[in-house]
Amino acid sequence: KHGRRKEAEEFSGESYEKQERELFFFFLESSDEFGKITDYIIKNGIGNQNKIYCAGISMGGLISGVALSHERAAGALILSSTLCFKEFAEEICEKKGYILTEEEKLFLENIEPLKSSEIYGKNIFIAAAENDAVIPIKFSREGAEKLINGKKENAVIEFRSYQGGHCDNSEMIQDGIRWLKQLSARG
Repeated sequence: KHGRRKEAEEFSGESYEKQERELFFFFLESSDEFGKITDYIIKNGIGNQNKIYCAGISMGGLISGVALSHERAAGALILSSTLCFKEFAEEICEKKGYILTEEEKLFLENIEPLKSSEIYGKNIFIAAAENDAVIPIKFSREGAEKLINGKKENAVIEFRSYQGGHCDNSEMIQDGIRWLKQLSARG
């Protein structure tokens, strides 16, 4: 469904807003797939079932953030995205002149990744671009700061910023992979 954002850009007014809001509700459904994927990994003995990580760019990063509340998630790479989902969604809607319903506000509160206490004990790499016009870096930075301030003893949390705009920096991907390999080498 991520590709639907491209379709939404072709619309204006209410049609665009409706499709954009619909994408927010897709995150919970997508993060539920993480449980099915980990069930498959465990059932088939693939990899180390104690070191299952989520990774995502943009909306995939938002979905990975929501999936972090799953007990089997050891951590995540969140690129060009944020863990401050509720604040991000509220600002986007406000800028577009859309007033969230009580149901939508409750939904946002329920899927907010940072409200889950489990997330503070997980390893998380967050990378954001300084000139990201889609997900402003302030949201990525705020999420990282909250994680760092509340992290549990053994959790490894890292935030890095990069030049460029939304999803146009391969260096952040390479750094995320290096970070994950370093964690893996530690055991």
